[in-house]
Amino acid sequence: MSETTSELAAAPAGRTLTIPELSLVVLVGPSGCGKSTFARAHFGPFEVLSSDFCRGLVSNDENEQAATKAAFQAVHLTIINFVIVAR
Repeated sequence: MSETTSELAAAPAGRTLTIPELSLVVLVGPSGCGKSTFARAHFGPFEVLSSDFCRGLVSNDENEQAATKAAFQAVHLTIINFVIVAR
């Protein structure tokens, strides 16, 4: 498996993060802390999957908390299919 290196803007000078090519990176934190912003800045558009985006897919409203269960089902299904295709 080849590896890619990403320079992180928020990291101290001279630090890099090496992530294997086929990896699952999970950003966890409270609402509004910058997880999606960080992900969009450091990963490609097809490498980021947010619960807010999936909540919007299933309810047409990213903020609709009643759609959270369905949104995470969409997240899980997407990850499973990504792994199957990426093999």
